[in-house]
Amino acid sequence: MDIGLVGVLLGAGRNSVEESVDFSSGVEFHARPGMQVQVGDHLATIYTERAAVLQSAVLSVQSAITILVDEVQPAPPSLVTHFITKNSVEEFDQAVFDGN
Repeated sequence: MDIGLVGVLLGAGRNSVEESVDFSSGVEFHARPGMQVQVGDHLATIYTERAAVLQSAVLSVQSAITILVDEVQPAPPSLVTHFITKNSVEEFDQAVFDGN
């Protein structure tokens, strides 16, 4: 959610249909959840032509990233968590990927 809001701040998203989208802006991640990173690794690149919001975007992206200092690698989060229809929102059963 936080990264999505940063995208809106940068111009990659919009708050209403009337707003334009800047297709050259956004956040590119170089590390994925569960990846091992080292001190000095670049985790993300922020693209924007809105200089006034860049510092705020950097701080928001930094606060949205959690680095665990642990020997145990956590399981990556599920990419699909819910199934949305026009009538409901239901939790997605990951077992369909396991063949169960």
